[in-house]
Amino acid sequence: MKQLRKIMIFFVLLVCMIGAMPVLADSVPRIYLSETGADYEYRVSIQNWDSLATSVQFDIIADVGKPNAGMGMEWSDPSCYSHTEVEALEDGKIKMTFYLDKKSPISNSATATIGKLHFQKPKKSPSFSTSGYMKLLRADNLQEGTSYENVKLQFSKYQPSSSNTSSGSGGGSGGGSGGSSGGSHRSTGSIFRGSGSGSEALKTWKNVSKNVETKDGVSVIQLDMRQDGRLSADILKNLAKKKIQATLDYGSYQWQIDSSTIGTIPSKQKYYDLTLNTRKLKNLSVAANDSDLLQFETAYDGDLPFTAVLRYQAGKDYIGKILFLGYYNEQDGLLEYVDHQKVDNNGYVSFSFDHFSRYVITSEDLWGIFQEEAPEDIDIENNTSTNISTAPNTTVSSGGNVGAVIVPPANDAEAEEDLGWEDGPDDNLEDSDSEESLLPDQPDDEKNIPASSKPAKKKIGLVILMIIGILLAASMVTVVVAMLSRKKHMK
Repeated sequence: MKQLRKIMIFFVLLVCMIGAMPVLADSVPRIYLSETGADYEYRVSIQNWDSLATSVQFDIIADVGKPNAGMGMEWSDPSCYSHTEVEALEDGKIKMTFYLDKKSPISNSATATIGKLHFQKPKKSPSFSTSGYMKLLRADNLQEGTSYENVKLQFSKYQPSSSNTSSGSGGGSGGGSGGSSGGSHRSTGSIFRGSGSGSEALKTWKNVSKNVETKDGVSVIQLDMRQDGRLSADILKNLAKKKIQATLDYGSYQWQIDSSTIGTIPSKQKYYDLTLNTRKLKNLSVAANDSDLLQFETAYDGDLPFTAVLRYQAGKDYIGKILFLGYYNEQDGLLEYVDHQKVDNNGYVSFSFDHFSRYVITSEDLWGIFQEEAPEDIDIENNTSTNISTAPNTTVSSGGNVGAVIVPPANDAEAEEDLGWEDGPDDNLEDSDSEESLLPDQPDDEKNIPASSKPAKKKIGLVILMIIGILLAASMVTVVVAMLSRKKHMK
């Protein structure tokens, strides 16, 4: 009986060890590349990111068939000091080492969008890998930083969905869950769906022109986008040329495009992916006082050559109420006011976009837009308000008269004072005594990085977990030795 008990203890300890391994593995950042819809252009981001990191070094190896492929990087945050080193490897491969440095955290989220990588003259369609090395610096650990040797890279090509909707477990900053409609690179939480074998054929105007109808003297078309969320440049050009109003149906939401707003489509842009990737970020919910109805980012990121109107079903409970649209500025850690609209009698609310990024729809006036006037007196049709004021203690100036709500870092959903900001981010932060940086030959005014007010909780937790693992391993060895000794004694 005692021997059976020891065996049971052994297996319990073994299970604990196995359970701890994914936690340790999950702490390693991941590099993600995805198509942007333009020829040989790829969005670069880092998942499982330390949201308090101020510097990063990582590399991408591209197999483009020749060393001189006209490589370039469009950085997402121009305020960061950046540097790229390109090394020609054998067999037409090139190794690009990227250095990024900022006086404040590079991203307020556990997902950092680095920029857009492009090639002008590749000999073949690029494939990607990495050496696996990455180094991060935090303001509270400038001397040593954190180095990784087993970073993975995933290159995701577009895959149309086999069903009307898709969903996945949350894996972005703060965790959570959500879903998306219309096949995409990503599932929820900015975790990319498995790499596809290649981009599927795009729908052209020839494929959909038969759906054009005339209603009240206006040419209209409705496109089913639930399985393939990409809107081709060919269709956009024909909508503009033929003056046709389009409704794109993604299932739980629609996009409406007025052909008169369509401008010049860049020649390199083959399609725009208007799929919404929904997710629930804890730090964003904290900033929104849990009034967030929808958090989302669009698969395409950047300026649009047309105006797209999102028609979102808020539900019957919100009929006649005002909802607010905020833009999540990850670089500055702010939730900025964009627009407000009234929910119609069918429970839908509509917002216009000419730029795609990360947004949140809230039911609460976080920015103090209507503090001094009743919502029913607002001229929603003309989208005007005479009394705009800033809500106290929750906002900082972001230009104009409207404040921006402070968003806590992704791995710290505590109160705002824990950020070291009493009245918002301090533009006059004191320089750190250390001048460590990952960047070569960096200007003196870019080297100093402010000290963080938060300890490295994540790193401490991993150290504790490793100690527990060692103790468990020692316990297992002790149990095995005791069992063998008892067996020998019985003989």
